[in-house]
Amino acid sequence: MTYIARLISVLFLMLIASIAVRAEEEIPQACTGRDLYKQLAETDPAAYARIETLRKTVPNQGPLLWKVDAPNGASPSYVFGTAHVTDTRIAVVPESVREKVRISKVLLLELREVVSEGGIAGAVAKNPEFTQLPKGKKLWDLIPDNQEDKVRFHPNLALIPAPAMETFKPWVLAAMLSEPICEIIRKPHKFVLDQALGQVAQYASVPIEGLETVEEQMAVFGGMSLEEQAQALMDGVALGIPAEDSFHTLKELYLTRKVSAMVPLMEHLVGQKGIVIKQRDLDFMTALIDKRNVNMADRAAAYIDKGGAFIAVGALHLPGKVGVVELLKKKGYKLTPAE
Repeated sequence: MTYIARLISVLFLMLIASIAVRAEEEIPQACTGRDLYKQLAETDPAAYARIETLRKTVPNQGPLLWKVDAPNGASPSYVFGTAHVTDTRIAVVPESVREKVRISKVLLLELREVVSEGGIAGAVAKNPEFTQLPKGKKLWDLIPDNQEDKVRFHPNLALIPAPAMETFKPWVLAAMLSEPICEIIRKPHKFVLDQALGQVAQYASVPIEGLETVEEQMAVFGGMSLEEQAQALMDGVALGIPAEDSFHTLKELYLTRKVSAMVPLMEHLVGQKGIVIKQRDLDFMTALIDKRNVNMADRAAAYIDKGGAFIAVGALHLPGKVGVVELLKKKGYKLTPAE
């Protein structure tokens, strides 16, 4: 998910469900769950081997930190893959990365707003058309009657009061299915890696810029019709994978440098549930990942040409034929693993 998709769950649960934690001792420990990829290796070795083969064929998979040399001889820049989670195994900036940020000329994050108090919340509040249904329309107008209770009482949505839930566009609720409640509660009180990088830059007086705007990220979801959003929400509910498990799996794949396995793993699990991947889903993934990769690579290039940029984006944006690493290579930059 994009950074805004994860942060929006925090924003709305804080404003509407009143679950904000007041005392440090009330903040849950880092979320736990099952590692679905490890479990697959034990229960279906053939499927695991197939996904491992697919993962290893993805261009530029593995490394999270890349050195970027520009053909104009500018000082080196770096591209770093992050995970938007509060788990301190991930959210604590490695010293080798910390030093590179300190001496950089600029830190580029997906969103500049993640390092400002209330930055994302303010941007979301200014653009209610991205998250709120049109006046007079309710969520239940889009959900079949026999599916309504499955949405109302989904573990990740049950804290939202009914009058508030019915005003949201379906994509907002679909985004909330991707994170367990324990992580949603931790987010307002614990840094994720991108924010920790921002703090390092601020202490070192390094300017911080964004590769995207909050509005651009929210528009990715708004690109689907309300009916398509509702179907995506119902598909997410029907999939029935506990958020704790999918979230824990993503963290473990990040730590083991296997993030390229996440998409084929989820495709496998979806297939097992008998849910057919639709053209709508493929188009959405193209908009969510590929098109944004192109924009981020284009915008990063101007800073790389000046030298000394440190670029941090979600790790899923790095690998692949249309990943940020490959796109920068095609622009003539030399990228080498720097871990």
